[in-house]
Parts: sequence; C-alpha cells; structure tokens
Amino acid sequence: MDVKTVCPKCNNIGYCAESFCNECGGRMVPMPTCNWCHKEIRPSYKYCGGCGRTREEALRTWPPAGRLEKWLRKRWEALEEPKKMRS
Repeated sequence: MDVKTVCPKCNNIGYCAESFCNECGGRMVPMPTCNWCHKEIRPSYKYCGGCGRTREEALRTWPPAGRLEKWLRKRWEALEEPKKMRS
C-alpha cells in the first residue's frame, strides 16, 4: 500500500513516489492523520471519519499540550511533600 500525500497549495492527492504536485508544482507532504484514532484526514474533511472529532481537534497534538505537564507537576509535588515533612 502506498502512502498518500497531499499538496498544501491545491489539495491534490498523490502518492509518496511523487515529490511535486502534477497540478500546480507545489511540494507534496504526507497526508495528515488523526492523532486520536490514526485515520487519514483529507483536506476537504471537516471531521475525522474514524472518531468524529473536528479537524482541528484531530490534528492537535496528543495529549493536549499542557495537560500532561500539569499532571506530571502535580504528581512530582505529591512525591516531594513527604520529603519536606521529614526534614
């Protein structure tokens, strides 16, 4: 199975063997996939066909930026608390 690519200029869909778009000459990039369910999201899609998330949410980094860092900071503080009390 060939990896699909897309032209960011004209949204033409091609395959990984093509480096440049045969419609406008733009450089082809890999077809974006949903960060939640890993299904392909074509340029015309407003929602992910695999999980139903909006295009913006599906292409956002996972986990959402900041959430993991906040959780790790809380866990680290909880682990450090007993050490402070012993001193």
